[in-house]
Amino acid sequence: MTLEDSAEHHLAQALKYYEEGKDFNSALEACEQAIDREPYLADAHNLRGTILEQMEKPLQALNAYKEAFVSRPGPFGGEGKPICAPGSIGCSE
Repeated sequence: MTLEDSAEHHLAQALKYYEEGKDFNSALEACEQAIDREPYLADAHNLRGTILEQMEKPLQALNAYKEAFVSRPGPFGGEGKPICAPGSIGCSE
């Protein structure tokens, strides 16, 4: 994988587009490319949520923030794995 194809590169592109404030669709696409390459990259999910908020898509933003939370390492995060409560809808654990 080249640097231009890495999750970090796509995340940096997404942040650049977002900070310019002009092209949220391109920012969202770059975030999704980062997530495709590294599904548990919490920063990409978090930025995706922020972008979706700006695009006035609050439910999608909330889901992105949830993914960011469960993807982050630490005692309350998923340490690279999704967290599921027993019996949760859509959980396989």
